[in-house]
This record gives sequence, C-alpha cells and structure tokens, in this order.
Amino acid sequence: MKIVIVGSGVVGSVVAESILSAGLGTVTMLEAGPEIPMANAADWFNLVTGSPAPYEKCYDQTGDYASVADTPQDKWQITGGRVLGRGGSTLHWGGWVPRFMPEDFQYHTNTGQGLDWPYGYIALEPYYCAAETFLGVSGDSSDQNPPRSQNYPYSAAPYPLMMQPIMTAMEALGMTYAHMPVSRYGKGATDRTPCRTTGTCKYCPISARYTGDQSLDSLSAQSDFSLILNAPAKEITMSDRNTVSGVTYVDTTTGQSTTLEADYVFVCAGALETPKLLQNSTSTWWPSGVGNDHDLVGRYLMASPYFFAMGTIAQNPQKIQSELGFPTLSSRYYDTEEYQKKGGKFYFNTDYAHPNLKISDLMAHGQTTAQIQTAATGAMQFQIQGTMAAIPNYDNRVSSEAGTTRFGLPKTYIDTPVPLYDEAQSKVYLQAMENILEKIGCTGVSSGGYPQRGDHAMGTCRMAACADQGVVDENWKVFDVNNLYVMGNATFPSMGAANPTLTLVAATFKAMNTFLSEKK
Repeated sequence: MKIVIVGSGVVGSVVAESILSAGLGTVTMLEAGPEIPMANAADWFNLVTGSPAPYEKCYDQTGDYASVADTPQDKWQITGGRVLGRGGSTLHWGGWVPRFMPEDFQYHTNTGQGLDWPYGYIALEPYYCAAETFLGVSGDSSDQNPPRSQNYPYSAAPYPLMMQPIMTAMEALGMTYAHMPVSRYGKGATDRTPCRTTGTCKYCPISARYTGDQSLDSLSAQSDFSLILNAPAKEITMSDRNTVSGVTYVDTTTGQSTTLEADYVFVCAGALETPKLLQNSTSTWWPSGVGNDHDLVGRYLMASPYFFAMGTIAQNPQKIQSELGFPTLSSRYYDTEEYQKKGGKFYFNTDYAHPNLKISDLMAHGQTTAQIQTAATGAMQFQIQGTMAAIPNYDNRVSSEAGTTRFGLPKTYIDTPVPLYDEAQSKVYLQAMENILEKIGCTGVSSGGYPQRGDHAMGTCRMAACADQGVVDENWKVFDVNNLYVMGNATFPSMGAANPTLTLVAATFKAMNTFLSEKK
C-alpha cells in the first residue's frame, strides 16, 4: 500500500511508525517547512548569548494570518505559537505532559455544551502509558490523580528551592499540588542522553527532551519511508465521493506541483492547517471541501487561554533562582468536575522563568562581585501561570485567507466572535494565584492574561457519532470517505485545562491500533 502523511510533527511520526512496524506498505510524508537543526552546539551557544533559537525563523509572521473578534482580548496573535518545519511544534514545546482528567471526556454530560468524547478515560488509559513511553516522561508514579496502571518511564524531576515558598503558601491556603510530568529523559535511559538540567530547555543541547526530529531521524533510516520537505499539501484528490486518490503538493523551491497517488491519506497538520486543506479540496462530490457537507470543517476552534500572576519579594536572602528550564510543580486543585461545571476548570504551575537573575548580563555591564551579590539577595519577582479549559463554540472558526505564506500554505483567517472562556470564572483563578503570591510575602501583586497565540489549538475537525455533528468518527476517519483520516487535536470535541500533547499522542496510538486491527 501507498500511504501519504501530511505533516511531520509527533502525530505524523506515530502514524508512520505504526504503519511501518506492521509492514503495511510505503510511507511518504509531506512537510511544508524546512530542515531545522536541533541539538547543535553552535546554535545552543548562540542562544545562550542572546540569539534566537533556530526554529524561531519558522514561526508564523504577522502577515501570515488575520484575526477578527468582537473584543480586542479575543483576537489571536499566533506568532510564536507553532513551528512549521521538520518535526513540528515539539521542537519548541515545554514538554509538559499531564493527562486529561476523566471528566474532560464527558464535557457535554457535565455542562450541556459541546460533545462528549466517543470514549472515556478508562478506554484511553493504556494508550496514555504507551504515549508516556514514546515521549520519555518523568513523573511521580505514586500520583493517582488521575488513576494510572503503569509507572512513568522515569522518576519525577525534583522540586527545586524556588518552589519551597510557593508550596508552603499553597499548603497554608489548603491547596494541593503535585509533580509536573515532563518529557525529559531521566537516569537510566539507554538510547537517549538523560536530562542534565542545564536550564536552557528552550533549545536542549543534548536532545534530553523529546522533539519531533528524533522520531524522524529513526524513520529516515527505513527504506520504506521518505520525507519531502518544503512541500505544502495543496489539495486532497478524489477518484469518487468515497475514495481519496492522492495528495497534490507544491515544491516551494521550484514552484512545481506534484500529485502523489495514495491508498490511504493521513492528515496530521494541526488544527489550523488541517481544516484549510479539507476546505480547499473541492470537487463535484465535495463542493464545499472534503468532509464539509455540513459546514463543520474549521468550526469549534479552541485553544488554551493562558493566565498569570506576579509579585515581588523585597529581599531574597536564600538567593532563590530559577534552577531549571521547566516547571516541576503543578496543581490540579481547580482541575476538577466541580469547576468544569462552574464555567471552566484551571490547571496551574509555577513559572520556570521567575525568579531569575541574569548574572551574565550583570557581568557584561561591568558589575562588581559585591554588586552582583547585592542583586542576588535583593528584590526578586515570582510568577505563577496556568491554563483554563476553552469552551467549544460553532461560531469560532478557521479558514483560508487570500494569499500564501512563505511556506506555500494559504494564509490563515481566524474568526472568534465568541470568547473562548468564562471571564467571571477566570477571575476566580487569577485571585487564587494572587493569594499564593501574597502569602509568600510578595508586594505589587498583579495578574492578567496573555494574548492568544493558538497554543494547543484544537477542535476544528471534531469527532462525533455522525456526519451532521462532526467531521470524523471515533477512529478519526472522515465521514463518507473510506481512506482519509484526520489525525490530531483538530479532532478533539472538547479540551481539558491541562496541556493536550500527551492526550494527543495517546489518542493517536488508539486510533492507529484500530486502523491496524482492521487491516489484518
């Protein structure tokens, strides 16, 4: 069989590995972006001395998209939210991999909004374990919230000194906390360099955090796999209403269009590019685009709203600093069914960038040892951050804007007339984070929200029981098309407050297990 995969991110890699391991045929993967060097010593040194990371050149630019909304805070500013290149957005992700909670799969039952997932937490739990192995997750295996059947591959990263005042404050306020599961290879890794906690996780110099290029390096060693870079997919071609015949792509280095024949096509291009590709694949059988007879492709757009609180302590006698390049403490105190019903749950953690003193900058400006000592023990800012579960709404959507980007993709039009979250409920969480900082002894405490970059975008091709409710079935096959699959978080009918990548990988394993079972 000939398999074509659109998108070279982590989902595309799981699909490719599953197919090749089963010996089902050849796999050709299309990636719109270029090669991006990872774990390169020179690039790492440039980064720590002030240069941008190499993947930043592959961010969306301001002219690549348009965003409209009824209020300014609901407009999207997607630059920096995703990477378009070999390996996808895990090249720059934080590697925070909590599971969704059981109630996240029963959103409609609990709130009357959106749709429930077609399966629940228990059905996905074994695949969560597989995803944690695939991503090399370090975590606290004794933590049973939510319940788990297997240990994490690696033990939890420790709580550093900077966490101690926050933990003490949370305990005094009656809040619970736990280790943040992170994609970091721990001690005892046989095929990966274990994390050395250099504090430069934005661009790991030793590949101790999972990034998508690692999977592609392994796949590229197999003769039945090929990856074509600088090759944006333009159209899914059909031989009849129910059958895909291939994918047309453009070589952006030459401008030449090529159509690849395919027995199966897997679109793994994310929640913004996937619906645009389906919408633009029109024919006499699908005049509004493949899978779009009910005008659902691109709708129910969601993403994680980010919030923060910050404050300053006057003295820092312990010289507390950000010792790691990632947070190790998180809280699910508000990530419960109770708060889901109140208007949206919340998952928060300490900000790994605060407190932070850039001693190299002080040295570069000629500061003396005594001056640096004073700075280290003086005023210091603390910050807490978190994400709230977004609300799926039919009127929030993504489609194509006129023109193409430098990657040959249609520009993105984001229309979000309805707020993604309940503003009144968000104030509850902002106040809670402020309370923690005030308990520490911070002054000048303030809080707010970040602009919506589209982090964790999802929901634009949601799975459902039938075609008039969604775009794909529970196995991620497009309704009424026998050999076209939409893979990834575009299929999520609802979201949790926690980061979705682990759930994304777990659900991909589940969908591929069904696909392979049907092909045996």
